[in-house]
Amino acid sequence: MNLSDNMMPGKTGGAAPRAEKKPVIGVTASWATRDSLRCVDTPNDYVQSVEMGGGLPVVVPLRTDVADASRYAALLDGLVMTGGVEDVHPLFYGENPIVELNSVMPERDNWETALMKAVLDLNKPVLAICRGMQLMNAAFGGTLYQHLPAQVKNVQGHCPEGLPMHYLWHRVNFEPGSMVHGLFNKDQIRVNSFHHQAVKEPAPGFKVCARSEDGIIEAMESTIHRFAVGIQWHPETLAGLYPQFITPFSALTRACLAN
Repeated sequence: MNLSDNMMPGKTGGAAPRAEKKPVIGVTASWATRDSLRCVDTPNDYVQSVEMGGGLPVVVPLRTDVADASRYAALLDGLVMTGGVEDVHPLFYGENPIVELNSVMPERDNWETALMKAVLDLNKPVLAICRGMQLMNAAFGGTLYQHLPAQVKNVQGHCPEGLPMHYLWHRVNFEPGSMVHGLFNKDQIRVNSFHHQAVKEPAPGFKVCARSEDGIIEAMESTIHRFAVGIQWHPETLAGLYPQFITPFSALTRACLAN
């Protein structure tokens, strides 16, 4: 079977919405050290995917003063919460760390939570990807699996080693009638996968939109906010090869323009 056969755009299409104004969409960043210098760091795939979706991307640096979150939120029309190598700190959702927990960055947890909530308080849309989805869930009262192989019986592989990020890895099945289901216009698709944590209990006010075949939550959306969508896989690394994966970013752009 040609894996690309079931990835072609559905009726919703992958093309960016036409608009005279491009909404300003923030892309969150972490810290990285290069040549002993602390740098603002975010993968360019997020920036390119926002552009492909019709938005004007602006990288938002990680700040330690959460009081500035509301000022950034006022400048943005929408927000992409990016993934990353840092685990969400389990104390953030009321648990102690298990042995398999990786590195954490509480500064990033605190800043991105404040920024996300400030954006949503202004009725502006948020798209949260991988770690971003996990943080969104924890920030609103949900819980996470700290390490899937240690905490879920018979779990399939969700974090392959050494695999290029644009390779499709496993299937996800959509919940009929959800917004995310409508974006992809298919009941099942194949996705990439690079996570060892995942949503365990969805936060109040959020519903599950998709699961992998072993039952792991792969997408969620808010029933309270106008547009607060979480996706566990990485559509930003697939959008250039499979137009179907532009749809979350074009939907974000449309939501920004409709505000």
